[in-house]
Amino acid sequence: PNVQMVNQKVINHTRSPLLRLEIPFTIAYDEVPEEARQIVLGLTKEDKRISKTQAASVNVIEMADSAIVMRLRIWIKSPKDEIPIREFYNENILNALKANGIEIPFQQMQIHVKGNEV
Repeated sequence: PNVQMVNQKVINHTRSPLLRLEIPFTIAYDEVPEEARQIVLGLTKEDKRISKTQAASVNVIEMADSAIVMRLRIWIKSPKDEIPIREFYNENILNALKANGIEIPFQQMQIHVKGNEV
């Protein structure tokens, strides 16, 4: 068991009364990040599990190969709610983006064959 303590990251959920959650998601390069930001932030407005002292934010964190990677950052009031809140936002971000016509890309590979050889 000590090997796990030495080799893995330890998260102390009791040090602070609030816990920061970061939930990444992707949108297609043809989409407008500001539109996705407003849609996702709208999901957090009435959620009483989220602290209002720390504002929720959505930012672009990476320009990946096939997508713009964004991240919802929220502060939750109770660390015991981490998993249900993460699951809630993963599913609801997907549904909200789709409902608003924002494309969620998936990795694709194109193969080009040269010549007439089979």
